Amino acid sequence: MGNRTTDLVVVQGNIIAQRYVVDVLNAYALPSIRQHGPGLTLMHDNARPHVDRVTTQFLQQNNVNVMPWPAVSPDLNPIEHIWDQLGRKARANHQIDNVRDLTRALQQEWRNALIMDRAPNLDTLLEMDIINRYRFDRAGINYLTQLIGANISPKAARNNALYPEQKILIKLRYLATGLIQLNDADIHGVSQPTVSRVLTEVINALSSPALIRQFIKFPGSVEEFRQNAVQMQGIARFPKVIGAIDGTHINIASPNQHEEIYVNRKGKHSINVQVVFDGWYTIIDVVARWPGSVHDRRVLRESSLNNLFENGHMPHGFHLLWDSGYPAKRWLLTPFLAPQTQAEQAYNRSHKVTRALVERGIGQLKRRFGILHREAILQLKCAGEL
Repeated sequence: MGNRTTDLVVVQGNIIAQRYVVDVLNAYALPSIRQHGPGLTLMHDNARPHVDRVTTQFLQQNNVNVMPWPAVSPDLNPIEHIWDQLGRKARANHQIDNVRDLTRALQQEWRNALIMDRAPNLDTLLEMDIINRYRFDRAGINYLTQLIGANISPKAARNNALYPEQKILIKLRYLATGLIQLNDADIHGVSQPTVSRVLTEVINALSSPALIRQFIKFPGSVEEFRQNAVQMQGIARFPKVIGAIDGTHINIASPNQHEEIYVNRKGKHSINVQVVFDGWYTIIDVVARWPGSVHDRRVLRESSLNNLFENGHMPHGFHLLWDSGYPAKRWLLTPFLAPQTQAEQAYNRSHKVTRALVERGIGQLKRRFGILHREAILQLKCAGEL
């Protein structure tokens, strides 16, 4: 029911199955479910009154859908967070000396919170707290809001619509933690379907072709190549290198079609992503469309990057660094497999130190956004856009 609530009812004494059925389900829950029509699902945990035979029979007889609850699991019911918030507000705003005072305080705060506070107020958080929660500082969040705000603004200011900053916070929190959508919904005071819609809307805006071209750009002029080469050479004195290239796997949920081609060498479903970093740890090229079973060599061979270099469309004499998994080319330098001379050993040392930036870049990206290294969460289409 979104952000709508029913009345807060206080039941005195211990709750056993019979009282749960009569005083809670039959008196309040069932009328509310019938009022809002079919399709609603009742969520309660595995407390004994909830799973007793008397309760189960009552729910079945009245055709009430019940969410399955694992036998041994953490309490994932969002209402637990609401109880915590309600208790804090009651203690902060009321003098409580007995059960009657507590009941009145809780009911008053419940009425005041018919619509939950949406998205934490960033003004009440320290800069480090904002970064820990959303992986961006306040200035970065403001920048994202200005960047795509027009594309994700509500069509009309009605039905308590989410504003662009709220949508961006929902998306960033999801990317940072990889939480299930229900938890993200609870944190930001919206429903799970709303979170699902927001995630799709924001990622579509961020992955638009125009925005990708604005921020992921491979150098095109001789001067840009020279600037990149100078920056890369400062790492370990490796000359004429404009970037380092590597592949990484992003785990996905098992696809419904052609599932077998997405199984990588570790037996997990993934997409194989090719990334190029420059000396400023900026991504200058990315290919995120190949199934996990495809080797890095083919990803590079079929890429536009390979075509540009092989067909002479790039300035001559500049290189990319990759590991020994690919044969060396005039523009793609790999380490010696068995260095014999001091020069070859020095080459390998410089190559290793310089190329390490792409491994660090990928590692930092995955640590910053936990969704990138969790398993079986992302659907195939979302993973490619992400």
